[in-house]
Amino acid sequence: MSHIIFSSRLSLATLGLSAALLASPFASAESALIAPVPDLSCEIEQMIIAGDRVVVHLHFRGHFSGTFKTLKGQGQRVDFRATDIYQIDNGRIAANWHIEDNISLMAQLQAQPPAS
Repeated sequence: MSHIIFSSRLSLATLGLSAALLASPFASAESALIAPVPDLSCEIEQMIIAGDRVVVHLHFRGHFSGTFKTLKGQGQRVDFRATDIYQIDNGRIAANWHIEDNISLMAQLQAQPPAS
């Protein structure tokens, strides 16, 4: 299992991951959660490569100690998962599908899910 620790002092490019895995989900997680969850880490729980597809199951952890929109963290634990499916063409990402457990994340941040 691989671990990634996001830090404002660490560029994602220096993590040694292939360019294919430095796509939007990592970048968006870093930019959206680095201030409110400064100790955010990401564990790659499993990676499956089949043909031109790469499936990555991720586990994010940290502590909400900053500010997210109008919410102020009190150090509460953040623990959620995400899954990405990448289609690779000529060594580059041609398509990406991403899903994450935002309901659990928002509950942990003590935000209310949108009304349905």
